[in-house]
Amino acid sequence: MIKKDSEDVEMEDDVPFTSKKPTYLTPEQRHALMQIPADLSDREIARYYTFSQKDLDLINQRRRPHNRLGFAVQLAVLRYPGRPLKDLAGVPPRVLSVIADQVQVPASAFAQYGEREHTLYEHLDEIRRTYALRECRWREYLWLARQLLVHTMESDRPVPLIEQALELLRTEGILAPTLVHLERLVWVVLKEAEKRLFHQLTANLTQEHFSRLDGLLQSDAGRRGSTRLSWLREHPGLTSAKSVKRIVERLLFLRKLELPAIPATLHQNRVLQLARKCSKYQTQPLLKFKPERRYALLVAHLFELSQDLTDQALDQFDKLLTELMRKGERRQEKYFRVNARKLNNHLAVLTKAAEAFLQARADGGDPVAAVFAKVSESHLQATVESAKGLLRPENLDSLDLIETRYTPLRQSLLSLYQALNFQPVRKSEPALAALDYVTHLAERRKRVTAREQKVGKEKLIAPLGHLTERWRKHAGPRG
Repeated sequence: MIKKDSEDVEMEDDVPFTSKKPTYLTPEQRHALMQIPADLSDREIARYYTFSQKDLDLINQRRRPHNRLGFAVQLAVLRYPGRPLKDLAGVPPRVLSVIADQVQVPASAFAQYGEREHTLYEHLDEIRRTYALRECRWREYLWLARQLLVHTMESDRPVPLIEQALELLRTEGILAPTLVHLERLVWVVLKEAEKRLFHQLTANLTQEHFSRLDGLLQSDAGRRGSTRLSWLREHPGLTSAKSVKRIVERLLFLRKLELPAIPATLHQNRVLQLARKCSKYQTQPLLKFKPERRYALLVAHLFELSQDLTDQALDQFDKLLTELMRKGERRQEKYFRVNARKLNNHLAVLTKAAEAFLQARADGGDPVAAVFAKVSESHLQATVESAKGLLRPENLDSLDLIETRYTPLRQSLLSLYQALNFQPVRKSEPALAALDYVTHLAERRKRVTAREQKVGKEKLIAPLGHLTERWRKHAGPRG
């Protein structure tokens, strides 16, 4: 094992010729990475295969047309895809045509290039010397590993890493090794990145933390032999106040583990990848892992699980509240349907009385006598009393129809508020002040019963700054 300073990558002495033989690429991907794609766009062809004046001066030193074109093609393919011409299956006609136009040689002349094989190697050596192109040897491998390590700390997807490696080699003028060697190098770098991730995730864990994490993987007699980890992973079920309560119980349990925060230096995507990997393992496989690996996977998994549970709780509460409001609207609609006949009869009586009143007033007669001539006093009185009992708020607000259904939701809201760490956007947030007040009373087994109330020797005043005019008469305490 060769180890530089702490910032270097630990690599086997024979890297990339390690005995490990990972295979990340499909045959199709190998071909696409090491050959010139036939579907290159005009923009890509112009980017990769446009020669500078220095290039053209060097190319034109060849006397024979086919050698000028062949030399130009060799120079072009060393830049992209970064392989010698002898390693390519062929050059797409569109690419060959663009190169031929620049050196002013017919594309057909390329068929003669390479009849003298020694010429190909002479040209290749000259291009390497002129443009300082170099083979990928130990020093280059180590440099490439350091560059890739930055990317592996963000993602563990090997194929994009191999593509990144090829781009880095092209940029630095390094001839790419075989894809087998690059696959092996990426495997080594991924292992090193994983080791560093595991160390960062577990560096601040104490022995007590290790015990708590191991406890998640032990059978719990109180849960019919299942583990706490299985319980934490259970689906929350259909949206309901009970479901929100179950989610909150898990959030509170995770909080009691008191695990240290995920280091801010770790990329969120990498933590998520580790968490998803852990979510696929059952208890027994996790127990067989080496401690640092097991604890790191659990820490990442529990962090993401906490985020997911928080999202689930907020989503379910939002759905519950929305459905509660809809129930109020539906109850009001049903109320009008059931009482439509009564309401219409009352409206007919009151309209008749009002018309008689207005007509008598216009004619200079006695309005009261005119009204009672149309509708008897007792009938009008009964109609008014009945109408008052059927009357809805002027703005047709349906909040009063859901007051009795709000109690279970209220308990869920308080539990959710206690389980989550809400932070105000403004310096002062009236809604959070109100929730803090209710929580304060709940801790003393009290409820808000008045604007001012005494709890023990303490006189408390309920904050009402969060209430809008619509809610005040429904949510405001009496007194």
